Amino acid sequence: MARRIDEVENYNWADPFSNFFPGIAGNRGIPLWLYYVSRGQAVSSFGVRDKDGQILEFYSFNKAVMRVAREGFRTFVRLDGGEVYEPFQKTSDARIRQQLVVSAAELHVPQARSVWHDDAPPSSMDSRSTPTPRSTPPTAAGSSASRAISCGPSSPLTA
Repeated sequence: MARRIDEVENYNWADPFSNFFPGIAGNRGIPLWLYYVSRGQAVSSFGVRDKDGQILEFYSFNKAVMRVAREGFRTFVRLDGGEVYEPFQKTSDARIRQQLVVSAAELHVPQARSVWHDDAPPSSMDSRSTPTPRSTPPTAAGSSASRAISCGPSSPLTA
């Protein structure tokens, strides 16, 4: 049976959705769950047993969509030029490519920030327009960021 993988481009702008990942954790096989929404870094809540055993507070879908990008996990990256950048946030910057990749047991939130020619700075471009980045990929020093979470019957929750 083929593994189904869904990819959502510009997920922060797409219609929101949510889902749960069930899992087994630890030597004693404690039931674990993770609730994600298609905004920010995606993880809205997680816990053991049921929603009353939350470790990170559980919110319903409509509240989770509004809160996850501001109150959930956040990442800050200092780029080569000293600029501090927060990936995974809703942005209209055409240099940013945001993608949400989901399967039955995995959630990946890769994000890439294109490097621009010095003579072609980004202007007020629409987020869905095609940027004209340099042919060089983003540097490893922080121009791209990714968060991967795997959870399933055979693998404990990892981040």
